[in-house]
Amino acid sequence: MAFLILRLFALFNAGVSLGGSLTPHLESPLAIGVLAGLVLGKQLGVMGAGWLAIRYGRAGTPGGVGCRQLCGVACYAGVAPPGGDSNSVDA
Repeated sequence: MAFLILRLFALFNAGVSLGGSLTPHLESPLAIGVLAGLVLGKQLGVMGAGWLAIRYGRAGTPGGVGCRQLCGVACYAGVAPPGGDSNSVDA
């Protein structure tokens, strides 16, 4: 649920109105930019930061971990709800 709400919240904050048919609204440059930022921005940021940290010796990788695994983590970071597990309840 948090996955959907976060994306809708980002669209609404950018001023995208979802009244009526969704097609014209989702084809607008503003909506495309917001969605591209949500989908690509975090993956590129995690991949770039990870690569730079490894490249300049600030971080290391366990044996057998390469670019493909770093890309997988970056993709997961792009779709995971913020704050970890959305089903957990703080006691």
